[in-house]
Order: sequence, then structure tokens, then C-alpha cells
Amino acid sequence: TPSNSSAASDVYKRQVKIRGRFYPLIPITVHGLKNSIHTYALINSSSIISLFPKAIAEVSGVDLSYAEEVYLPSVDGYVKTKIATIQITIEHANFSAKIPVAFVEHMESSLPIIGRQGFFKHFEIVFRDQKHELELRSLRSR
Repeated sequence: TPSNSSAASDVYKRQVKIRGRFYPLIPITVHGLKNSIHTYALINSSSIISLFPKAIAEVSGVDLSYAEEVYLPSVDGYVKTKIATIQITIEHANFSAKIPVAFVEHMESSLPIIGRQGFFKHFEIVFRDQKHELELRSLRSR
């Protein structure tokens, strides 16, 4: 259930309520060689790179055979990832771009996490927790 939305094509305002709590989630489409996957992703300003479950790559057809294998630090050690550049779209924000994503075999959540690299440079991003809002304002319109 969105708490707020905007009709402007360069602004996206929303947080999604799950189990009584609001989260900065945005609807994204991941474009692969076989399919396009529609899902929600968590906007996380503390993540440098985006983290997606490996299953998204498998279902959409993102080829990880040539992806760089990198161990990223986590709370309890390191996690093995495969980094690939993928195309994502956010329809409500009139946005489409290629971003680097670290695909992870096992994640605590099935939701993709959008990190800063390749994404945040396109938006002014404001978190308004008391209003249950996440505002993405495209920097192209400035």
C-alpha cells in the first residue's frame, strides 16, 4: 500500500507498508536476455553496490558466465558474488539505465537492494521517515 505518490514523470514518492512497517521500496523491471522481471527493490543508501538474488539473473537471462567474481564484506564475514551490469527500469520515475549489480547465491531477503553505484547519480533522493515517503527526483529535469 503506497503512502504517497506523484503523477509527475520525473518525481517518484512512495514508501510501501509491509507487516505494519514502511520501507523505501520502488517497483523496478530487470531486463535480461530471456525475460523482464517486475519486482520491488529496497533503496539502501548504505550499500555501495546493488545486491540482487542470483535467481533474478537466472529467470531473466542475465549471463553470469563472464561476470567478475568478488567477495564482498558482510556483517558476519564475506559473501561470494558475481558482478554484472544490467538494465533496469522504473516506470513511475521515467528512468532506465544500466547499473552494476552483485548477484548473491543466498540472501536473507528475496528483495533486490539498490545501492549507490550507478543509481544514485541520477536522482536527488530524500528519505522522509515521519511522512513515510521516499522521494526520487530525476536530476535530468534540472
